[in-house]
Amino acid sequence: MNHDFGNRQGNTNRRRMGVFLAVATATLQVVAALGLMVIMGSPKGVVADDLSLIEPGQEEQLLELPFLTERLQNNRTGVTRVYDVEVVLKVSSSQVGRVHAELARQGHEFRAAVSHLWRSAEPAHLDEPYLETITRRIQDQMLEFLGRESMTGRPVVREVIVISGTGFPAE
Repeated sequence: MNHDFGNRQGNTNRRRMGVFLAVATATLQVVAALGLMVIMGSPKGVVADDLSLIEPGQEEQLLELPFLTERLQNNRTGVTRVYDVEVVLKVSSSQVGRVHAELARQGHEFRAAVSHLWRSAEPAHLDEPYLETITRRIQDQMLEFLGRESMTGRPVVREVIVISGTGFPAE
């Protein structure tokens, strides 16, 4: 029995020592933090700024550039349907010149990519009320072709607007 009592007392002493070390460590950390605050002092030269609204400048205005007005086909259901499609790109006014130059240089390649996207689209995507999937895919394609603005990192084509009817069967 004495042997069991000695084990309990040893475990109790270890626990007390562990608690003491934990409290001592926490106390030292608090003292160190307070000492650092005393040494460093309060921040100097810090002034809160009032929030002010900045109107978008001329370069921030978005302009709509007509990109594509065509009849595009899709035959994923087994029946070829023809869609009257219009695609408009919304671009920052500071990027209009760049976009016009790229469209003049590679416009047919861009249009072919959009035509391919349309032909390979699932019928459900063409039946979406706002054509979200097709719009997102065309926007991703424009990001790949035109990239991002160097100063802001925003996509050159900020938004794509796709206008399309419900399509009609081709005969």
